[in-house]
Amino acid sequence: MGELLTMKEDLLLLETLTEILDVYGHPLIQAKGDGEERVEVFAKTDSDLKLCDVNMSKVGGFEVLEKLKTLERIIGQKEVLIAEVNHRVKNNMSVIIGLINLQKQKTKDAYHSELLEEIKGKVYSMSMIQEQLQDNGNVEIINLGSYLESLVTNLNISYGQEKSIEINLEMEKVRVDVSKATPCGLIANEILTNSFKYAFNDQNQFPKLGISLKQTDNTVELTFSDNGLGFDLNSPQVGTGLELIKDLSEQIEASITFNVEKGVLVKLLFPIS
Repeated sequence: MGELLTMKEDLLLLETLTEILDVYGHPLIQAKGDGEERVEVFAKTDSDLKLCDVNMSKVGGFEVLEKLKTLERIIGQKEVLIAEVNHRVKNNMSVIIGLINLQKQKTKDAYHSELLEEIKGKVYSMSMIQEQLQDNGNVEIINLGSYLESLVTNLNISYGQEKSIEINLEMEKVRVDVSKATPCGLIANEILTNSFKYAFNDQNQFPKLGISLKQTDNTVELTFSDNGLGFDLNSPQVGTGLELIKDLSEQIEASITFNVEKGVLVKLLFPIS
């Protein structure tokens, strides 16, 4: 649906434009204030068409157009620069993963081999964010639901193929910036990896794992669940992973709750902005 942003103050003209555009379902937005204030509105609003007067208080229409061209050029340069940085970060992470794989081949015991595999998983979860930024052409925002679907698919390939785990996903399209996405990805990777590796034993004939992602106003609700064995929150074996999840939750201002009596249920609530 097209959107028209106007600086014009002629009430009769605005009424006429509104009536015509309403017929075709196109909204009309009026930028108010003096010329300088309207330039700011024009720069911040991604409208399909912008309409302004030649003469306005403090600034003229032609000057507005020149300022908008300058702003658009600066924004374009910024986006190109950020895209290049994201591309290089992704490549550097690929190099790190390759180095971890080389080191893992030289490891002689299972403990250190598994430790390196866990580190690689964390790096890969961050690399997937950079990959989505690059593929979508958006330098700052990702679809968190799409990212989580890709993450759980990759973890299932790595850890869950022989267990025939039923995976249930209830994903809304929630868009978050990188500052939220990276901690969320690491939290998800930690919780899901533990579920795939440790939740299910041979007696569990119908292993299930679920992820739910919802947004209500400015709050995101992210839930992970499995019907596995559960675990002791006070056990030293889960201490490091639990501390990591709590630390990452603080970074995104999330409240987090654990229910480990019947399987595992982890719920996060955090502001989207």
